[in-house]
Amino acid sequence: MIQRSRFTSKFNDNFVIFLVGMRINSLLPLNKWWPYYQAIPDIINELRAQPELGCLHAELWRSRTSIMIQYWRSISDLHAYLNNTCGASLPAWKKFNEAANTDGVVGIWQEAYRISPGHYDTIYVNMPPFDLKNINK
Repeated sequence: MIQRSRFTSKFNDNFVIFLVGMRINSLLPLNKWWPYYQAIPDIINELRAQPELGCLHAELWRSRTSIMIQYWRSISDLHAYLNNTCGASLPAWKKFNEAANTDGVVGIWQEAYRISPGHYDTIYVNMPPFDLKNINK
C-alpha cells in the first residue's frame, strides 16, 4: 500500500547493510552470468524462510546492473551465512567464480556497512513500507 505522505524509519539496534551487485558487461556467453542471476531469488527466498539466520530484510532490483540490498542483525550473522556450505549463497558464488573467472564478461561487487542508531537518515515519499522500514515489521 502506498503511503502518500512523507515517512521515515527508526531502528533502535545496531544492524548491517549488505549490498551485493552484478554487472553484465557482455550478454554472451550466457553461461558466465545466468546461473548466478538465477540463484539470487533463491537466496532471498531462503533468507525470508529462515529469519533465524539473521537477515532482517532483503530486496532485489534486476537489470544490466543488478543490486540486492540486505539488512542483517550483525556482521557475524552475515559472515556465517556467506560461509555456510549448506545455504544457497556459497554454492552460487562458487559456481559464478568457476564460470566467470576474470574474462570481464560479468562483474560482481559487494559492500557491508555496520550501522548504529542515530547514525543514519531515511526519507520515503509516496512509497510502500520500503527497505529499512520493513525491519520494523
